[in-house]
Amino acid sequence: MIRAFGDPEVWQETDLITVKAPELVENGAVVPVSVNSAVEGTDFLALIATLNPYPVCLGFYVLPGTLPEYTTRIKVSESSTLVALARAKGKWYTGSTEVAVIVGGCLR
Repeated sequence: MIRAFGDPEVWQETDLITVKAPELVENGAVVPVSVNSAVEGTDFLALIATLNPYPVCLGFYVLPGTLPEYTTRIKVSESSTLVALARAKGKWYTGSTEVAVIVGGCLR
């Protein structure tokens, strides 16, 4: 995804990006997720479910003067890592959390 933006595939893990989701979900078709970036100058946020058939769940451009955070529901095919990507001042940062899924929510 980072390469698609024309940027080098370099990112830094940070505790300034938070991803909140339940540790265990019964139905992967409806997983509530919140993402927040405290990295100054964040202008883009994306969410990736690493083991989904199509891993990129969503991405948002953050307008100047607005908070870089969102809450949504996504489909998760199997237990995996949810990774948030934030772009700020031309650099990429990540935060992640693990989600265990009992019944997957995606079909191939």
